[in-house]
Amino acid sequence: MQRFREEKVTNAGHGIGVEPYNIYTRGVVLNGGEEQMLGLTLHIQHGYIGLHFVHHLTPTNITSKLMKIPKKIFQWLNLAPEGVVSLCMGVGDVMQVGYDTNCDGLMVLDKDWDVFATQYHIQVDDVVVFNFKESNVQGINITCIVIGLRLAQA
Repeated sequence: MQRFREEKVTNAGHGIGVEPYNIYTRGVVLNGGEEQMLGLTLHIQHGYIGLHFVHHLTPTNITSKLMKIPKKIFQWLNLAPEGVVSLCMGVGDVMQVGYDTNCDGLMVLDKDWDVFATQYHIQVDDVVVFNFKESNVQGINITCIVIGLRLAQA
């Protein structure tokens, strides 16, 4: 199933009054297992706020060590043009990662994105979901929860 547009998803008690959306990287194609994993991920929610970014990781994200978050999400999160966010894989350990914005208004995670990707064995062609929730860490407003849609190998 190809996804080339934003798609509304059900808001299960979000609490902020804004219906969350999935924002897909252009050309993302999810197989049946990934669709099921995405459904489970979004159903659980755990205090996620608003927009979810579904992304098919490219060589640029891994070998070039560059991760960009869409302008629409960055604007919605209402963050300063540069700063630090918490980044974690699922319910794993939290890592602080710096970010800034490029000339196109995209949020660009700094070199620590590579450390995160290496630590969690994130690979080219993996599909991940970036979820966002408010942070209670001083000086950090947002935690990005990354969830891989790769099925466990038998």
